[in-house]
This record gives sequence, structure tokens and C-alpha cells, in this order.
Amino acid sequence: MSQDLEKIFQALGNDIRLSVVKLLLKKTKLSCQDIQKHFNLSQPTMSHHFSQLIDTNIINVEKAGASHFYSLNRQLLERNGIYLKRGDKK
Repeated sequence: MSQDLEKIFQALGNDIRLSVVKLLLKKTKLSCQDIQKHFNLSQPTMSHHFSQLIDTNIINVEKAGASHFYSLNRQLLERNGIYLKRGDKK
């Protein structure tokens, strides 16, 4: 197993991070605040989860002023044989 793939699965093995990915499957891009509304977690805790997803390149971050917008890096996932599709389930 490649190191990238191992890191991806480790990151996605966490329920919070997997839920963030599921949210990003439904929308092309979401702000940090929009994502945080779905979780009852502190800002530092959410920052930790965002960092894990960014460090493994699972999500992309775009900064616009003081706001951060996140999108799913589908190319990385698909390059590693991970194909995700949108679902209506939470």
C-alpha cells in the first residue's frame, strides 16, 4: 500500500473528518463556518480536523480575505482508486 493511500485511509478513519468529506460531496465548495455549523465542536478541534484533511491533500483550501473555503480533492482520491459519489444519506 502506498504511503499516500495509507495516510488517506487514516484521515478518513475518523468520523468527524469523514463527515466533512461527505458534506463536501454535496457542495462544490463550503466555507469553514458552513462546515462548522454541522458539528458541536470547538474551533480548535475543527481546525485540527481541517489540518489533517489538508495535510493529506484530501481537501483543498482557498483563502478569500479572512474566510477559508474548502473543496474535495477528487483527483487525489481517484488517483488512489477511491471513487466517491454523492448520496442523500447523512
